[in-house]
Amino acid sequence: MKRALAAAALAAALASCKDKSTTVSEVRPPQEAPRPAPTPTPTPAPPPAQTSNNQPPNLVFKINPDPASGPAPWSVTVNMCQSTDPDGDPLIFEYKWGGEGRPSFSGRCREEHTYTKRGDFHAFFCVHDDHDHRVCWNELIGIS
Repeated sequence: MKRALAAAALAAALASCKDKSTTVSEVRPPQEAPRPAPTPTPTPAPPPAQTSNNQPPNLVFKINPDPASGPAPWSVTVNMCQSTDPDGDPLIFEYKWGGEGRPSFSGRCREEHTYTKRGDFHAFFCVHDDHDHRVCWNELIGIS
């Protein structure tokens, strides 16, 4: 491409030359304009990491009867109503009765469960806030 431009420029220069004493070696092709250096674009800094000052809830757990052991059928009431969240987040309560019944999540802070089979049950009770914080309590319930 550069050769074709140079040849065209040379032909134009020869055609416009009125002085017959000009030789081909004296005609120079036009110079390409220098290209400007690219302007560096700064990389934007990532946004600052969001830090959460959200605190986990405070679990207050009560079970009735205490100790929660007795003959089948045996009813147990769990009360987490005094639980709070320091940030004022709403609380969700989780009840796992240790193999009897299905785990449940509820807005109710008090639940009752009746054990109908004999055995030792590892019950698990939690309070959650809406920031994925969870505080739990384990209770061994013996049914004879």
